[in-house]
Amino acid sequence: MAGATRKRRAKSNTSGRRTAGKRSSQKRKSSVSPEIYVIGALAFCILLFVSNINLLGVVGKFISAVEFGLFGICAFVFPLALAAAIILYFLLSGTEGFLMKYICGILIFVDVCVVAHLFVINDYLASHDNPYKFCSENHTGGGLLGGYAAVGLYNALGLVGAWLVSLLIFIICLMIVTEASLFDIIASGSDMIEDRYHETSRVGRERYEQLREKNEQRKAVRRERREREEEMRRERQRQRLEREEREAKERQEREKEKQEKDPFVIPLVGETPAVQAEPETA
Repeated sequence: MAGATRKRRAKSNTSGRRTAGKRSSQKRKSSVSPEIYVIGALAFCILLFVSNINLLGVVGKFISAVEFGLFGICAFVFPLALAAAIILYFLLSGTEGFLMKYICGILIFVDVCVVAHLFVINDYLASHDNPYKFCSENHTGGGLLGGYAAVGLYNALGLVGAWLVSLLIFIICLMIVTEASLFDIIASGSDMIEDRYHETSRVGRERYEQLREKNEQRKAVRRERREREEEMRRERQRQRLEREEREAKERQEREKEKQEKDPFVIPLVGETPAVQAEPETA
């Protein structure tokens, strides 16, 4: 009995060590694997992007034709969207509401492809080609992904209806991804408009006060200039009057001196004749 108990304990210890070793190896693998996946995904996205700009020769042309056939002009955005989707998957997977947000992100990309195809819907209908061939050859439209959806919306609702439905889907998916409420957006927009109005009013009042101060300063400068000119004019007039009075006095003094020297000199007009002394009688 004692030997059997020791054997069971030894087996349980060995099994426990094996389980711990397996868990530690799984942790190491799980810590390394996501990094490898992300690096490989980024390398693949770079390969797709380089193929779209014709830098990989024949293989790049084939990959580019497939991308444009599937996604149309959105093939230029697809590598970036794919890289972002892979990184966000490894970073946010398991969080609350992640799956719904991920699906809405994919729908946003599809909706963008539909909108891109609606821009060339008339040319596509005139070509009578399938969306894959039309978008692959012309590098336009929404490709196979958005082409059939755009044509279906166009045939069912017309061009305006297709635009409205696409816009509605885009707004709803964007609200789900960003967890933003339409009422919050409207409220924040109204608050922003109100703040902008108050800011504009404040700037307008400050601008008005600045202009009013400048006008007052210009008026004060003009007033001071006029007062200074008036003062200078009065000073010149006073100096002129003083000079005239001084000249008149000097002229009178000269005339008096002349009359004293020669009493028979006829005085000037406007001057009082000097009193001549009467001759003494013998």
